[in-house]
Amino acid sequence: WIHVDQHIDAIKSILKFGIPDGRIYHIAPKTENLKTNIDLLEIITSTLGKKLENCIEFVEDRLAHDNCYWLTSKRMILETAWIDTGCFEQDIEKTINWYKEVFSR
Repeated sequence: WIHVDQHIDAIKSILKFGIPDGRIYHIAPKTENLKTNIDLLEIITSTLGKKLENCIEFVEDRLAHDNCYWLTSKRMILETAWIDTGCFEQDIEKTINWYKEVFSR
């Protein structure tokens, strides 16, 4: 999970420093910001003052369910010097507050 501000900074770095030969640059968070979906839901529901178990229903995994999607920003760091400078806890709180404001109008 990565905040939109970090994502925009990464795109700017690619446009400025990236090598325009069709290569792919993965934009990924710092390792310490890696969260599972359930971790993210726990943070969101807790921030909203709700209990996770009251907000979700667990269902059986689908066939061929992937357990993890994890990218590395190694090429981004080496070729553009970009790194995720965000703080997950602050960024998720900022995101939740933005949604609360938008949907309370």
